Amino acid sequence: MGPTEICESRGGDTTTVIIGTKLSDSKISEALSEYGVISTPSLCEAIRRYMDFLMRWNRRVGLTSLTDPEKILRFHFGESLFALKAARLDSGRLADVGSGAGFPGLAIKLARPQIEVALLESNRKKCVFLKEVARQLGLAGVCVIQGSYAGYSTSERPALDFIASRALGRFEAVVSWAQHAIARNGRLMLWLSLEGARRVSRMPGFVWERPLLIPKTKGRFVLVGGLLGPS
Repeated sequence: MGPTEICESRGGDTTTVIIGTKLSDSKISEALSEYGVISTPSLCEAIRRYMDFLMRWNRRVGLTSLTDPEKILRFHFGESLFALKAARLDSGRLADVGSGAGFPGLAIKLARPQIEVALLESNRKKCVFLKEVARQLGLAGVCVIQGSYAGYSTSERPALDFIASRALGRFEAVVSWAQHAIARNGRLMLWLSLEGARRVSRMPGFVWERPLLIPKTKGRFVLVGGLLGPS
């Protein structure tokens, strides 16, 4: 089965967007199993729909540099869902800092619907995309907040059980902010290089676990930390 062409007409001009071959449930399940994820038919269908929205919007918003569905599945969904194992995600409140196209926050939400997710993103167009994905997929308990994470008021909201940052960079600033935003037993999750993990692990305020190598990568890790308790 070849790629599917979806034609969009704008002002009389026709633009052809290559969406790509639909991934089967078995293909999705096989790929995600390498990241420790047990897939269900509903999760596979939600991922397919998400990918369709991502590819449709990508030409206008610039959400990802990837165009191959299998690479998107592994790099975005697989790496995001690896956090389920790394941080033992089950339920609670999660903030995705610098959410971009919704990774890892929305991907985690698909696999753990009971988790409440706040997507913090400064780009207005990306916020519109995130809201539309949540609406189209019928995801309850998703809040899209436009602006810097530094402006996220923890005094008006319950403390966060999980904070995730995958593509933001400037991790030192995120770690400093997270100390005041996370719950006492909460966990901070960062996607970074080994050198980045070593640098962050030397920062005070958190007890850091051993960095976990993300499957199918040569040097990308998930680093998980919990607040340092009183001495």
